Amino acid sequence: MVYEFPLTNDLLTMTHLLCTVPDREMRGTYGMVINDYRTLAYVEQGMACTVTELARALDVAKCKASGYVSKLCTRGFIARKERVGSKVLLATTEEGSRFARESRVFLASVFERMLSPLNQSQRNLYDMGCTATATMADGFRLVEEAPDFVYIYLRSCLLTELFVTKTTRKYRLSLNEFRILFALLQEKDVLTSSDLMTTLLLPKATTSDCVQVLRRRGLLGTVSLDGRSKGLSLTLAGRVLAERAACDVDRSYVQDVRSAQPFERNLYVEVASEIVANARK
Repeated sequence: MVYEFPLTNDLLTMTHLLCTVPDREMRGTYGMVINDYRTLAYVEQGMACTVTELARALDVAKCKASGYVSKLCTRGFIARKERVGSKVLLATTEEGSRFARESRVFLASVFERMLSPLNQSQRNLYDMGCTATATMADGFRLVEEAPDFVYIYLRSCLLTELFVTKTTRKYRLSLNEFRILFALLQEKDVLTSSDLMTTLLLPKATTSDCVQVLRRRGLLGTVSLDGRSKGLSLTLAGRVLAERAACDVDRSYVQDVRSAQPFERNLYVEVASEIVANARK
């Protein structure tokens, strides 16, 4: 299989890390999911908006956006302001603006920790790629003189994950189910569940659930390794599906970094490898 832009396990894992680690850190420190922060950050940018506009900007259903708003209203961070016709506008309170600044600094430290292995040229490339991805999204407002890189990083990573997930769903695969098939396609013929957890940085429960689904669909088989432990391998149907899905997912990544030049694409793969290697330490 020849890729125009070589999809790698590390590229997929980098996206997974940069989406899930900030969410986990926000839950642990503030009891909020990352979309609570994204909601607050979007409204706090200084332009009142409606729930419908917010949902479009976050790429979530209106009912979910409404839930984020209700939670933030309860905590006194967002207020429903005057009506404009039939529309109710949202705006941050003083306390909401203070918390947005505090949590932005916190998330900046989380991203700095994950991106710390990159040298300056790699970091510049990563920032350029994230900015290009984020600014193509409807509703994103970039303040060029003082870009909010926390918001840009989150927007870019979640948008990339959305591109890929929309593609894997065509094959009735979750993103993590596809990642497991792709790892077996790329790494070697047989991997254990422990190998998959290490390679993809997935929790044990998530790996186990995905493997069960893939086995029920006849996409994975088991191989006896030493009489006691068993490895996982692709069935013929699994290999065919993995190759087809990988070609489509690869095109999603080409779209995601479509403005990058060929030599920059290779550097982007190196960036992903650095970030993932640091996370595995």
